[in-house]
Amino acid sequence: MKYEKTIGWLGMLLVQGASFPALYELIVMGKADLPPLSMVLMLQIGLALYFARALIQKDTVYLISNGIGFAIQTLLFCVIIYK
Repeated sequence: MKYEKTIGWLGMLLVQGASFPALYELIVMGKADLPPLSMVLMLQIGLALYFARALIQKDTVYLISNGIGFAIQTLLFCVIIYK
C-alpha cells in the first residue's frame, strides 16, 4: 500500500510540475502562446469531475492533484480572458 501511495505522489508531482515552466513563461515573461479557451474549459470541467470522484472515494493524492490542476487551469482561464 505504501508503494502505491509513493508512486501516486511522484506521478502527481511530475504531472503538475510539467505545467509550471509554461505558466512561468506566460505570466512572468509574457512570451508563451495561449491555449484555446475551449480546451481550458474542458480541462476545468474534467478536473472538477475527477475531484468530485476523489472526494467520494477519499483519495488524498487525487484530491490534491486535481485541486492543483483545477487551480492552474483557472489561472490560465483568467489569463486568456483578461489578456
